[in-house]
Amino acid sequence: MKPIVASLLNIQILEGSLLTGFGVDQSSRLIDLVQHFQQHREAEPDLNFWILW
Repeated sequence: MKPIVASLLNIQILEGSLLTGFGVDQSSRLIDLVQHFQQHREAEPDLNFWILW
């Protein structure tokens, strides 16, 4: 159990350092973003996340 919690905390720290303004409250919105992207991908199968950058 400890490795799982440690991994989740490490991910949160990494997100916070790479994405400014990304806090614990934004983590739930990340799931919504992924689901939203998947909806667009169903409409356009060639859509790629890296094209957006």
